[in-house]
Amino acid sequence: MAEIPKGTILEILDLMRRLTELINTSAYLELSAFNKYGEIGQIAYVLEQLQNVKEKAVSTYTRLSTVLLRISETQPSLTATMSDIAILFEFRTAVAGGYPPPLVLRNFRS
Repeated sequence: MAEIPKGTILEILDLMRRLTELINTSAYLELSAFNKYGEIGQIAYVLEQLQNVKEKAVSTYTRLSTVLLRISETQPSLTATMSDIAILFEFRTAVAGGYPPPLVLRNFRS
């Protein structure tokens, strides 16, 4: 059995914080644009894109928190933990690039 390194936990929590900020910002911008311009012309497209960003970020946040919880509960072997760290690296890379990552956690579906 292996414990999740504290640095990995902090990195995951930082990613979750950044996703929360993305969700909050996209929701704020969506509401502001709607209140200012309504749902006309190109604004409708912008509103749809902001909604898509928010939904993807929520989905990513949910998957990431689920992985952290499941890893914590099961106390996997070191080999499994290293595999999961590689998956988390993909999350970090995607979030750092400003976009939600693709679904890479096929083994962790709820």
